[in-house]
Amino acid sequence: MYNKIFILYESEVILIKITQLDIDKMVLRLNVGYNGFKFKESDLKDGELKDWAKKNNLLKSDDKEKD
Repeated sequence: MYNKIFILYESEVILIKITQLDIDKMVLRLNVGYNGFKFKESDLKDGELKDWAKKNNLLKSDDKEKD
């Protein structure tokens, strides 16, 4: 399912179709780039977003004590 975003640019309306996954990716990038905040790996469910975030170094690893 797509979300619709309308952008007004030089008196023209531009329609952009965007998925929830694309929005989630933008939110992760903004949190890291602007706020310097990284989610822990355990904060995200396994799936495409978590794999993408790992690949792009947008997660901090969970602090687990190893014996």
